[in-house]
Amino acid sequence: MATCKRCGSAIPLGLKDCDMCGPVTTAPSQPWQPPVNPAPAQPASWQTSPPAQTESWQPQQAAPEPQPQSWQPAVPAPPQTWNVVPTASSGADFAAAAPPPPPTPPAPIDPSYAGGMMPPAIPPVTVPPGPSWLRRNLGLVAAGAGVLALATVGALALALILKPAASVGKLIPSSADVYVSVALDPSMTQKINLVNLVHKFPDFKTDADITRQLNAAFKGEDISFTSDVQPWLGPEVGAMFQLKDKAPIAIVALSRDDAKAQAMLSKLRTGTWGRKQTWKDQTYAGIIISVGTPLPGGSKEPTAYAYVDHAVVLANTDALIREIIDTDQNKHVRLVDTAAYKATLSQLPSDRLALLYVNGTSVVSYVKDQLNKNASTTITIPAGTLDQLSAFQSLGFTVSAKSNGIAGDLQVRIDSSKLDAATRAALNVPSHQNGTVSWVPQHSYGLLAVIGLNRGLQQAVDKWAASDSTASQALSAMGISGPNGSLAHMTGDASLEFGGDSQLAAGSVLIGTDDEASMSRTLTSFMNFAALGSKGAPASQRSTVKTQVYRGVTMTILNEPDLGTYGVSPTVAVSGGVGIIASSPQEMKALLDAHALGHGIASSANFSAATREIYSDYDSLFYFDLAQFTTSLRTFFKNSDPLQLDAQLGKATPVKAVIVAAQAASDRLSERIFVLIDDTSKT
Repeated sequence: MATCKRCGSAIPLGLKDCDMCGPVTTAPSQPWQPPVNPAPAQPASWQTSPPAQTESWQPQQAAPEPQPQSWQPAVPAPPQTWNVVPTASSGADFAAAAPPPPPTPPAPIDPSYAGGMMPPAIPPVTVPPGPSWLRRNLGLVAAGAGVLALATVGALALALILKPAASVGKLIPSSADVYVSVALDPSMTQKINLVNLVHKFPDFKTDADITRQLNAAFKGEDISFTSDVQPWLGPEVGAMFQLKDKAPIAIVALSRDDAKAQAMLSKLRTGTWGRKQTWKDQTYAGIIISVGTPLPGGSKEPTAYAYVDHAVVLANTDALIREIIDTDQNKHVRLVDTAAYKATLSQLPSDRLALLYVNGTSVVSYVKDQLNKNASTTITIPAGTLDQLSAFQSLGFTVSAKSNGIAGDLQVRIDSSKLDAATRAALNVPSHQNGTVSWVPQHSYGLLAVIGLNRGLQQAVDKWAASDSTASQALSAMGISGPNGSLAHMTGDASLEFGGDSQLAAGSVLIGTDDEASMSRTLTSFMNFAALGSKGAPASQRSTVKTQVYRGVTMTILNEPDLGTYGVSPTVAVSGGVGIIASSPQEMKALLDAHALGHGIASSANFSAATREIYSDYDSLFYFDLAQFTTSLRTFFKNSDPLQLDAQLGKATPVKAVIVAAQAASDRLSERIFVLIDDTSKT
């Protein structure tokens, strides 16, 4: 009797199958294999591919869970390809950027169950939570940072190759008494501003015009700027000057192409200029110095040149070139490393086009030496004046380009201990806005405003009174000197203005006062005194004084026949704490109107634009409105040919105005100069 190999029951005789288990096959039994679990469900935007080692395996795509309507799954990519670039612009982008987690492998089979009747229990599988976006994309982030770092380093390296960090200052010795530097490759801001400004001038409308002017400068020397200089010329050109016998001077030009720079020097030597000299080469510290001696009948000035550390050096003495070589090789102190140079430049703009530095101590010493050598042929200068001149320590001046003009900044360092008490006191007067400027009419084309005028006048009056016994009496009679005199009540603010729509000679003097009565007595006395001078002249040539009231202000007018032919009738008045001396009643009325109606020079577009570029407070101010002056010229010469006048003024037309503001401190004098070329702020 057979036995069922599956359940162990007896199979009845004559039967092939067990009643309990069904038909029995004769195939060999196989160990039990657990079912393959499907891969975990993946985001719909991912396209999975089977592992390479199980080519017959086919994944079962899990149904995606419902998503919000705003979410759009990525379009499936072709099989066997990872879709690593998200196509939806939502939060799914971040999930799509990471690779999918690997499928969970089947549970291992316990060998003890091989051939068993029941499969082993499958242990529960816990799927760990997915990593954060940063961790999943750490490779991409690192790669991106690496690319950015390489790009930055590459850009910096390229910048260093194309624009080496060089300066003429590395070659200039501390013995330089005067040093000038011009940046040919300034900052991008300076370049843009300068190009825009230069192209406003008729002779420099295009870059070709500029090149043509430069080529003209080299005409007659057998070299061309375009062909021989421009190909090698580097980012900076400088010059130095020494105050000593034979006045040593050198020009230094940085080069960006050694071969082309040296070729230019060779061409210069064999050209028209070089053939007028005999040349001899000498070597110093490994550098070849070429020295030219003028031929008989030619220039008496020798010439020398050398190529030093990627720079062309031209000088009028080989001794100066040797000093420049020593400076470059750190055998001599550089000018830019001296304390005086650093102190001077610290107060000046670093973003600039040009620089001028003057060693004041050397200049003063040179001037004194020259005066001593030529004492018998020169004008005698008081010892006190020379002592005060010794206060000059150094001077620095820079030029920079603004969007609407050219700015110049000046710094003069002084040693106040070498000044007299009066000068030191004047330096310590606080800077402020001059109160007399508000009276200047809008049409004025010239203005000079100062503070501290009373101090200067007091010194002059005291010296005059000390030298002339009758001076005190005259000053007292005119109400100037004394405790109740006008001088004692001056505020120190004063202005001198020029203008006029029809008369170029129109103008006025404005003096601030805190006592209008004393100022009025002085001005009226002055007018009466002037009229007395013509008392004995014929009636037709006598001067007369009359008064006129305008806007409640009494004007005293001097009618002098000779001055009248030029449209000048001196007029004085006092109003609002200001004493005024005008060239005519018309000019006086213009000043009174400007102050009363607020139509002063501050309302002028050019003046407003120019003053925005200077100090808000100042000790002195100079302003010249070229555009207004041109208008006055056209009016004055109205009978002349206007086209001829325009031709004479055409080249200066882009320049609107010039303004200079100064400040003083105990240890320095400062000035800001601004040339208004194009007021882009005007609407």
